[in-house]
Amino acid sequence: MILVYDYTDIYEFDKKIVFSQDNFFNEVLKEKYKILIINFDFLKDFLEIKKFFNGYVIFIYHIYGFVEYKKALEIGDFFYTYDEIWKVNLRIEYLKKKLKIKDIYKIKDFIIDIKNYIIFKDNKPIKISKAEFEILKTLLLNQNKYISKEFILNSIDEINSYDTIKVLISKLRNLGFNIETIKNLGYKIKEE
Repeated sequence: MILVYDYTDIYEFDKKIVFSQDNFFNEVLKEKYKILIINFDFLKDFLEIKKFFNGYVIFIYHIYGFVEYKKALEIGDFFYTYDEIWKVNLRIEYLKKKLKIKDIYKIKDFIIDIKNYIIFKDNKPIKISKAEFEILKTLLLNQNKYISKEFILNSIDEINSYDTIKVLISKLRNLGFNIETIKNLGYKIKEE
């Protein structure tokens, strides 16, 4: 997953974006992001939590000189200007391949395109609610671990109660998804 900490959303790829220091800290500490894109103005914020992050860091800024460039690359991995936003998009595609972050998943009779919010079952499109899709997407992006109800409740805006989570998981199971539940751990999607 990708987290963006910037003043505005100009990015074309699937990501979570935050605009405040508190939200940035909360997201980095609670989620397992693999790529951070940070406005260079927020360099000090990143320094405070750098030890908690293990992934790629891309800094972006309106303009930079030698000092800014050197400082950014001592701390992060890449540095681009807003005029080079197309390079950021290419870098993200490259890193996603390197990290094996997929946009399309195949599970049983399903093909799920998490970037375009499309699901096919037996090669026919099916419709589900945005909340159902967000839970499914969260489970797919975290296939190797159990996802707690608290995590789902805090990370998906369309969900506002634990009962809603149970109903949505039940609907996904009725469609044919094999979702395992472990008490006190959470949910995990199974491929078989």
